[in-house]
Amino acid sequence: MHKTIIHSAVLALMVTAGAHAQTVCSNATLKGSYGLQITGTRPAASILSGIQATPGTAEQVVGVSYQTYDGNGVFTQIDNVKGSLSGITADRPSVGTYSVNPDCTGTFTVNNPGNPPIVNRFVIVDNGQGFLTAVVSPQPVLVTAVGRKMTYLAGCPATTAPVLAAATDTNGTSNIAAAGLAVIWGQGFTAQGGNSLLFQRSGYPDVAFGESSGSYFWDYSTSQVNVSLGNLLAAGTWTVTAHNGCSETASNSLSVTIH
Repeated sequence: MHKTIIHSAVLALMVTAGAHAQTVCSNATLKGSYGLQITGTRPAASILSGIQATPGTAEQVVGVSYQTYDGNGVFTQIDNVKGSLSGITADRPSVGTYSVNPDCTGTFTVNNPGNPPIVNRFVIVDNGQGFLTAVVSPQPVLVTAVGRKMTYLAGCPATTAPVLAAATDTNGTSNIAAAGLAVIWGQGFTAQGGNSLLFQRSGYPDVAFGESSGSYFWDYSTSQVNVSLGNLLAAGTWTVTAHNGCSETASNSLSVTIH
């Protein structure tokens, strides 16, 4: 049995045929559920006994939040936040909006009834698997958070294997270069993660490209994955199969010729 080589892969969104590959972000980059850990300071409205705090008093604040992004600019959240003076607010639901820039920065705004909007600036990291945030408004709130994608697959359609349609280069031809990009077209990749591509050839080690093995973005909306091959595949004919996070069954196989 050949040892599997795990290598990073890059999904590049191609602006036009023949254009240089580039990884860009959009609202669709944030899609699914994230867990956040919150820490910082904020104005203290009151102390635990209900006595009003002195104006200007700040308190330490910690918390956790569960956010779900729809990929189109809207998110919901439930948070549990505790102030060192004001105590805990448990299981508070909120709704908000977000906007992602092509450079993977952006903003999101949390709207809690009866409170001013909380505006955050963020930077997406790990190709959509996490983000770093800082509150920029209201001015006295100095809170940061770290968000990580939740990849539990309880809602995954069980035993649904992906289906591959074609493998081409970025120009739509079969002339795939060993140092270039292979565009794999298909359906059935799981948005929660756990997708991978496996290239196999008799007499050669298997080569696997997985979401958790490197820095790249898997695009579900266009049903394609642009894999940077990095000269890992020798010239000749390989077979490629896809695996998702829902099924132990691999996809159908495609024949891929590397030049």
